[in-house]
Amino acid sequence: MSGYICTSKVDGDASSLLARPELSGSTVFISTPRRWLTAVVGDGGTLFGHDDAVVDLGDVFALEGFHPDTGINFRWRLTAEGGVGATIGSSDVQTEESSCILDHIDTEYLLWGSIAEVDDDWARLHETRVGSIWIPFTGSHTCVGSRAQMTRREYITRSDDGIAVVADELYIRLTVESSETES
Repeated sequence: MSGYICTSKVDGDASSLLARPELSGSTVFISTPRRWLTAVVGDGGTLFGHDDAVVDLGDVFALEGFHPDTGINFRWRLTAEGGVGATIGSSDVQTEESSCILDHIDTEYLLWGSIAEVDDDWARLHETRVGSIWIPFTGSHTCVGSRAQMTRREYITRSDDGIAVVADELYIRLTVESSETES
């Protein structure tokens, strides 16, 4: 494998990061003091949850997302100065801030609950002990009873000491695992 992992830093509130045109259509995982939720980035950086509900960024302290088609990832976290974020992606072009990729490892994580309801490009995961959360599944085939998986990619680079290290771990896709009762 060849290529580079590239980072572009963005200072300011979350809306300054989300307003970047290349992030439109991205899936976002949002952390607030009271809940964890998902949304999709619309034009201009507005976040839309299930049923096109606009997500208020007022109490968000962290977000992380990915674009399912371009592979661009992004992160933002609240700081005393307002916030710091970055877009992250792989490229064939090296920059001063990039790291050479030696290899990558994809790891799939099974999300809790199973799909209890499907509505357009969204699926509601539910687990009795935990509750429900709506997840965007644009272009995926979902059905009730299926399980959702998150795939993260670890990019391996070489440290200054010559040791292989994980340079970054990024979300790359949400997929649906078929239930055992499906044919």
